[in-house]
Amino acid sequence: MDIIPYSEIIELRLDQLNKLIEKIFEELNINEKERDFFKKNMTSLAFHHVPSCKHSLRVAILAYQVGKLLYHQNNVKALFYSGLLHDIGKTEMSVELLDKTDFNERDMNKMTYSPT
Repeated sequence: MDIIPYSEIIELRLDQLNKLIEKIFEELNINEKERDFFKKNMTSLAFHHVPSCKHSLRVAILAYQVGKLLYHQNNVKALFYSGLLHDIGKTEMSVELLDKTDFNERDMNKMTYSPT
């Protein structure tokens, strides 16, 4: 996969992002068990909040591209996986909070709270 500028990645629809993710799965030789794990998590996030899912997919694509330029393949996988899952906790947040644009201190506490 060629390097895609962020200005183009940001414009992609969810189905286009998913196609790129599939290409990355193939390029990294990610097995079916791992693919299913990530797909299930991204599907959960998409059902809960599409903008958060698109964001995670974009971050994963960018992390993959940076990794390809700088690291060995095992490190690229770790960067890619991290990008996919970095916001998975958003499935536990209200959509109203995720869609807010003007956060107060209470909202920020909710966004950064982690029960783990």
